[in-house]
Amino acid sequence: MRLHIAATASGRAVLFRTSLRSARPRPPHLLLDPDAERDEEPLEMCGWCDRFLVEGSWVEVEVASDRLDLFRREKLPAISHGICPECDNRLLAA
Repeated sequence: MRLHIAATASGRAVLFRTSLRSARPRPPHLLLDPDAERDEEPLEMCGWCDRFLVEGSWVEVEVASDRLDLFRREKLPAISHGICPECDNRLLAA
């Protein structure tokens, strides 16, 4: 996609123009493909802070990906949403 942004001669408006360079369809990403085969063990994710439960610790997605070697797996885990203890405590305190 190409995006062109320009001001009008008066400077009172901004013009946007877009164009597609290629309309080639791309295959769905494995994470987003609902028909992709998944590992049987789901990966738990906090629905509030987006951290993942890995080996008993709630960690950021980059750490979870590294620890679980997600980019080298043939099958990705299904994701189960819940709430981590830290977010649970913050919500109960509010």
